[in-house]
Amino acid sequence: MQKPLVVVTTVFMTVFMMAGLALGPALAETKPAGKPAWHGQHTMTGTVTAVDYATGVLSLNTHEGELKLHFPPTTVKEVKTGDTLTVSLGFHEGVGTAMGSH
Repeated sequence: MQKPLVVVTTVFMTVFMMAGLALGPALAETKPAGKPAWHGQHTMTGTVTAVDYATGVLSLNTHEGELKLHFPPTTVKEVKTGDTLTVSLGFHEGVGTAMGSH
């Protein structure tokens, strides 16, 4: 009478293993909830060549070329043409954040 139990157990184990093989890659590819992963993080130093105090856009001349950067206007009110600034840059995949949040 124990033979059917062994067969049933073997069938269940086989089904669960097949499901695990099928679902394993999909589960491994899901991203954990929480903070987004940042890529390309680095810092650059340059000289401010222009500041638009109304929009918060400034131009920064770096060894890699000219960067156009946007900041909240109130944060650039003390920045002047000719100042040397260091900026930290990075990117991540789009996240549902409110427009204008920094």
